[in-house]
Amino acid sequence: MEKQLPNNWVETNVETLSKLIRGVSYKRKDAKAIKSKEDFLILRGGNIQDGSIVFSNDEVYVDNSFVKEEQKLKKGDVVIVGSTGSKKLIGKAAIVKEDLKEISFGAFLMLVRPINEIDSKFFDYYFLSDYYRKTIRELAGGININNIRKEYIQNLTFPLPPLKEQQRIANKLDVLFAELDTIKTRLANIPTLLKHFKQAVLNQAVTGKLTEDWRVGKELESAEILLEKIREARRDEYYELCAEASKLGNRRPKKPILSIDSISELNMEIPGAWLKCFIGDIGEVCNGATPLRKIDEYWNGEIPWVSSGLVQNKRIDKTEEYITQLGYNNSSVKLLPKGTVLIAMIGEGKTRGQSAILDIEATTNQNIAGVILSHGFIESEYLFNWFKYRYEANRLSGSGTGPKALNGQKVRELDFVLPPQKEQAEIVKRVETLFTKADHIEQRYQALLQKVNTLPQAILAKAFNGELVAQLPTDGDAKELLEEIKRLKEEVNAKGKKKKKVV
Repeated sequence: MEKQLPNNWVETNVETLSKLIRGVSYKRKDAKAIKSKEDFLILRGGNIQDGSIVFSNDEVYVDNSFVKEEQKLKKGDVVIVGSTGSKKLIGKAAIVKEDLKEISFGAFLMLVRPINEIDSKFFDYYFLSDYYRKTIRELAGGININNIRKEYIQNLTFPLPPLKEQQRIANKLDVLFAELDTIKTRLANIPTLLKHFKQAVLNQAVTGKLTEDWRVGKELESAEILLEKIREARRDEYYELCAEASKLGNRRPKKPILSIDSISELNMEIPGAWLKCFIGDIGEVCNGATPLRKIDEYWNGEIPWVSSGLVQNKRIDKTEEYITQLGYNNSSVKLLPKGTVLIAMIGEGKTRGQSAILDIEATTNQNIAGVILSHGFIESEYLFNWFKYRYEANRLSGSGTGPKALNGQKVRELDFVLPPQKEQAEIVKRVETLFTKADHIEQRYQALLQKVNTLPQAILAKAFNGELVAQLPTDGDAKELLEEIKRLKEEVNAKGKKKKKVV
């Protein structure tokens, strides 16, 4: 619409090609939440979305006596948000695609009804264009509320082709937008497919199927022996800490929980060399803490502090908050080593059960459990993948009042499947390779989606610049059409004046 129009087109305005109708006025006491016989549904701003009319549970109805005949919605009408507190919503338009029985629109909306002499679909597409939206946003804008004056709509520049070309353009737009809708529908499935793919990979990883071919011909040390090595190493570490504490005259450290006195009831088939056990069997589970917020000297220091909001099934290499050495000393926070696997214990919705790996040394809040995997017997990435698998499969359970919650003991008692040490490394490598491929597909999907989302406006720009379909000599000239429209309007206006005089 910014380029020079074709020779057989003419520039006019919306007022010449349509009638603008104000919405239904009613008082709050006249509004109803439940429809009675012959009541009219009154559309409001929230019903106007992405070029279409949508319905919700929060609807308003009024008696049909409030609705004038011209305020009943008809096919080809354009409903516009005329008054709103949001500049993003002002001017949003929806196309009425069929006559709507017992539906009208409120006073904060306005309706533009195209005249019969033009193609209504071509006219309607104009109100979906960026040109229209940008122009309205620039014109509208009060101090406290954004308003569209009647003349803003009426004076909008409208590029008018001959009627036959209008019809060809509208039909072409119908076809192209239908194809775009099909593409978008197919693209919308990709994130779900990728999520299912990753979950399938994790399922294959933790059941041993991902490395089934790799195990052939290999003699692997069983996970049962590996678990005994882990316990022995943790026991030795404890004795060393006790000896050091004795030399320094300090209190003996708390004895670690080296095993869970229970048998796993996990219903999962695993290879013979693997072992079902618990998180508490393979590492130290510890909770974090939060230094007092009201003491400024505890915060904005140099020690990373992780809030549970950062634990989102990802790696953590930086934090949003830091505590001071004083805050560290005067609270029960613990500095966790790099490679610690975190799990969110408390939180509504999607928070609880999400995990993360620390790529830095950091402290955490009390809503996070850290699983410290020392001695190099367990791959942090493998435990991370296990937690993600359990999270996506919705298999984590918790207890407590309010939102379901985990605690340190519950985390220790979470089931775990332990493969031989060498196989853990192979699983991590294969999962990473497959996830990287999935991530590349995700990047390509995002790039394609971005291009597809720009196509509607590019197509509309071509349509209203006269570049979408060919101009044909048999179409005639839009100047003649415009003159005929003006003549007919003058006749209607003249008849209206005569009626008023007679009255």
